[in-house]
Amino acid sequence: MIFNEFIRHFKIYFFVGIITFGLFGIVNQINHEIYNFEHPDIQDIITFGKYKFLIVVVPTISFLLAVFSSLLDILVIRKILHKKSLGFIVLVGIIIQSISILMVVNLIYFFTQRLFKSINQTDFEKINLFQMSPAIIYMVFTVLLSILLIEIDRKLGVGNFWKLLTGRFYNPKEEERIFMFIDLKGSTSTAEKLGHIKFSAFLQDCFYDLAIVSKHLAAVYQYVGDEVVLSWNYKNGFKNENFIKAFFAFDKILSDKSDYYLEKYGILPYFKTGINFGPVVVAEVGSSKREICYHGDTLNTASRIQGLCNKLNSKMLIPEKLYEKVKNSQGFNFEDVGCVELQGKKKELRLFKVVQA
Repeated sequence: MIFNEFIRHFKIYFFVGIITFGLFGIVNQINHEIYNFEHPDIQDIITFGKYKFLIVVVPTISFLLAVFSSLLDILVIRKILHKKSLGFIVLVGIIIQSISILMVVNLIYFFTQRLFKSINQTDFEKINLFQMSPAIIYMVFTVLLSILLIEIDRKLGVGNFWKLLTGRFYNPKEEERIFMFIDLKGSTSTAEKLGHIKFSAFLQDCFYDLAIVSKHLAAVYQYVGDEVVLSWNYKNGFKNENFIKAFFAFDKILSDKSDYYLEKYGILPYFKTGINFGPVVVAEVGSSKREICYHGDTLNTASRIQGLCNKLNSKMLIPEKLYEKVKNSQGFNFEDVGCVELQGKKKELRLFKVVQA
């Protein structure tokens, strides 16, 4: 989970770093070219600045920036600021990250001096690759843009920002996906007991704990009231029975924090889920607010299956076609509940309960 998050952050920081520090190098080169008209005797230094900085130093700075900033994000900033506002995260993130980047720039400065030993100290100072005032501006801009892009990616759903940016789903496409509808049991009575403000805080805590599902490669598709919809592509979902293990990992973390929920809310959260897989159509929709949406009977059926959990006294229900793919899995027991009629469906569907062994 941490590695996957690190890679996502790394790609954004590296991408932004290449652009911003590359721009910094180009601006510096323009200044050098202007300076060259007045000082033609340092033409060799200008050539050095033009090629070595853009080809060697910019990627190196961007790489180290991406590594340090991604680690800081995941291991420090996210743990401290996980329940803070976006503005506060951006402000504190800029301060912490800028300090770290300043350290990186000084390391690169030292590294570059050692790498190009043929240039003496006096000439290197003439090149002035790291004029600190503009460099700090570029650092702050790099961090600001990177943090905003990371937060946008999180708001849209992990990976969706790049899909929107590249127009991957501008035209509708068909995919095979697994969908899981997770719903809070007894939400109406719980809301009446807690009141709407405390009930919202209760859901916030529950859905914060839901982050454990990313360890099993789940993507959060939608939050709808007290319900959340998870999704996997075919490969990730069936790998190591991720779509089953994700829910029980969530269920376990809620159980482990039972004392916390009882003390704060006087209620233990109990969630149930229905799962289905099959073909869906994915497309960008909307104008004033663009979103990646999935359409098709696969989602409708998963929702209807989840709606039967109370009636069949089950935490997890899956259709027969999913059962056939996971029936030999270790650590889970399956109980055939027979063919049932789903609301709005003419044909009955055979369902199975899933419990941990």
